[in-house]
Amino acid sequence: MQNQQPIPGMMRGAPLTLAICLVLCPLLDGPRLSWGQAGSGPVLLYNTFTDGNDAGWTQINRYWHVWHGRYSLDAGYRPDAVDRSGISVTHAGDQTWRNYLFEALFDNINPAGRPSPDVHNAFFFVRVQSPPPNGTFYRIQVWPRWTTDPRGRLGRIPAGLVQLEKFENGNVTAYVFNENSNSVAGTNEIAVSAVGGQIAIWINGQNVLTYTDKTPLLYGGVGIGAIWEAQAWFDNVKVTSIP
Repeated sequence: MQNQQPIPGMMRGAPLTLAICLVLCPLLDGPRLSWGQAGSGPVLLYNTFTDGNDAGWTQINRYWHVWHGRYSLDAGYRPDAVDRSGISVTHAGDQTWRNYLFEALFDNINPAGRPSPDVHNAFFFVRVQSPPPNGTFYRIQVWPRWTTDPRGRLGRIPAGLVQLEKFENGNVTAYVFNENSNSVAGTNEIAVSAVGGQIAIWINGQNVLTYTDKTPLLYGGVGIGAIWEAQAWFDNVKVTSIP
């Protein structure tokens, strides 16, 4: 089922030129690439954070720390913050990063025993040509089961929510979602493939959303983060080229 509708809660002043809302079926047009078929080329990035630092990453809005071998979003706002969400990106604008598989472990509910507000989610960014929040990139939002609907609607979403947004110069120009994140309270695994115009997302081994962009962003780095004051950790961040 597909509908076009305004999207509550999007970035201020963002004109929406395309809103495709998926409720029952997470797949759009285009051939699907299985997780096993993806990521067969050279490894572009692999961070286990066991060295105690986040060299090569750029922190945005909030402070991050490497803590117990994980990259933790666990602190307050930076003096240069322009938005509430905490983000960290790497290789933004890198034109050699084109088709790749982006993988990571994450926990946005039980972040190493640290306090977190009632709102929980995790952000993942691919094809980052210029950094969030005012740049050009794809953003994936993963919301856990029984989350309060972040789109401004009443009630909760039993199976969780995955949202994929395309931003161009800070404006949302495409949006798709699936009301099934296949996530759990604890450690989760995500994989995102970006091949040509197709973005495919797997969470804990399940393909939860596939989208084909007719006018795609074709290069750029990756990023991670969480909404507002939410705490989260990420680990084993890996980017593998897809020939």
